[in-house]
Amino acid sequence: MTFLLLRPTAGGSFRERAAEALRAMRGDIMIKRFLQNETGLELSEYAVAAALVAIAAAGVFMALGDAITVRINELAGHITAGK
Repeated sequence: MTFLLLRPTAGGSFRERAAEALRAMRGDIMIKRFLQNETGLELSEYAVAAALVAIAAAGVFMALGDAITVRINELAGHITAGK
């Protein structure tokens, strides 16, 4: 929490400093409420799950890509050999 001296200074009157202190406290409260709000967590969980699925799919396609390439080359060899 932000603590401000509430005394008249060259930079402003007591009232201005009090208003500044209230704005700072409201800002702290807003930040605390934002951090405690859990509604946004659901969206981030979906994003992490989607990223994991994309990584898994990429891994499967990379593994299958080599197998598919080998199989196509075998078939192309049979076609050119006339088998």
